[in-house]
Amino acid sequence: MFFIWQGSGILVIGIPLFISLVLNLITNMLFGSHFYESSGFMAPLALTISAVFVYLMGIEANDEKHHRTVIDKETREEIKLIEKHTFFLIPMQYWSFVLGALAIYLLFFR
Repeated sequence: MFFIWQGSGILVIGIPLFISLVLNLITNMLFGSHFYESSGFMAPLALTISAVFVYLMGIEANDEKHHRTVIDKETREEIKLIEKHTFFLIPMQYWSFVLGALAIYLLFFR
């Protein structure tokens, strides 16, 4: 499997994996082994929390205030340097809607 990302876009995968792992460890310590897997709401909860973090990080990372403007010394032309943060060519913040839709699917149709 391959992934296409720019900037911090790989966090679209990293954040849900990290939050799922942390929730799995916490719930298994508090409620016993295999609680995360057997409950029907922990994976959607992890994806919902992840969607919020991905949205906020995507909005912040792709904000125009992070764009730099440089001036070419020879032509005196302004050049705007834009760093994109995408995953599969889609900006990070839009992946939060995919994560939210996946959470709804897992909650009601699993």
